[in-house]
Amino acid sequence: ANDQKGRALADYGYGISQALVLKMDKYEDRILVSNSLLSFAIDMKTGMPYSYIYEGEELLSGVARPNFFRPPTLNDKVDRNGYKRWKSAGLDNLNISAQLVDAYMSDRYDIAYVIMFLTMTNEMGIKVSEVYYTYIIDANGNVVYKTDVSFSDAVKTVAKVGTQFYLPLKFDKVEWFGRD
Repeated sequence: ANDQKGRALADYGYGISQALVLKMDKYEDRILVSNSLLSFAIDMKTGMPYSYIYEGEELLSGVARPNFFRPPTLNDKVDRNGYKRWKSAGLDNLNISAQLVDAYMSDRYDIAYVIMFLTMTNEMGIKVSEVYYTYIIDANGNVVYKTDVSFSDAVKTVAKVGTQFYLPLKFDKVEWFGRD
């Protein structure tokens, strides 16, 4: 089973060096995946990555978190109900709670899998979504994640499904390989 899951990185075109291995430390408050190239930390309470250091350089400036809201655009003026529905569902201010955060290593210790099950509630305490994340971290420092999201009946329409994260200001050129 681990071999099939490990092939996920190959599907994205990543090569894995046989010389590098990963170490995983599970603490009460965090999971830390590391080797001589990288350190990737996930908060156990929130289930969110908050630090990714690669070759001694921090690549995150804050937590990486699910995001289902965006400001209205010109297209939204055609259907004004969309923005009202996002707002009434409370998608602009969600509380995230980790129900499960766990991690395991591949048999060769060259790939770490971090799995999370999160519930998201709005300001009124109504559960609006459940999110399953799988982070796949290889020994070369590649990080691939998969997200599965389901919404409750309280959510009639969604503007976007994404992950929001901040980069340090010194990074002024970014290349994105995801969907627009």
